[in-house]
Amino acid sequence: MMKTRRDTMKRKRTAPTHSHESSTTGRVAELFLGSILLSNGFEVYSPMVDVAIDCLAISPRGSQLRFQCKSRSKQDATVFDLSLPKDKRATLPTHVFYMRGPADRAEYWIVPFPVVKRYTKRSKGRTGRVIYRLYLTEESRRALRDYRNEDGVKEVIRWKGNKSQSA
Repeated sequence: MMKTRRDTMKRKRTAPTHSHESSTTGRVAELFLGSILLSNGFEVYSPMVDVAIDCLAISPRGSQLRFQCKSRSKQDATVFDLSLPKDKRATLPTHVFYMRGPADRAEYWIVPFPVVKRYTKRSKGRTGRVIYRLYLTEESRRALRDYRNEDGVKEVIRWKGNKSQSA
């Protein structure tokens, strides 16, 4: 069956909407995390280009934290993929911020990267990137309870990672 121009135009109109929704959800998560950090006394920086880190923060104690944000617009989303750069020299995140649902009633976790590695399934993507897939099961939710919502904020405030060289 031959495709008509109208079929092609329908497809072109729907793809950008999905892409826009996905990037909007991601940006909302980044801004949501930024507001949490700012309200807890952190200095917050956002890269102008995609460098595998969505947010850099300096704690009141001077520790540098690097966040990768992963978000889903649906409140009942259960799968999150974190892909790392292929370049082994790239700076890795210290934490991953997972958020699901709209910001006004979002459920979120702020998880140190070593913990993310422990509770995710590691695989290789089609392009060779390492992917850490988090399945939010009852078991993983129990394991991550200390990083959920305000408990996650408390953990970040206590973080004693690297001191920043310069802001």
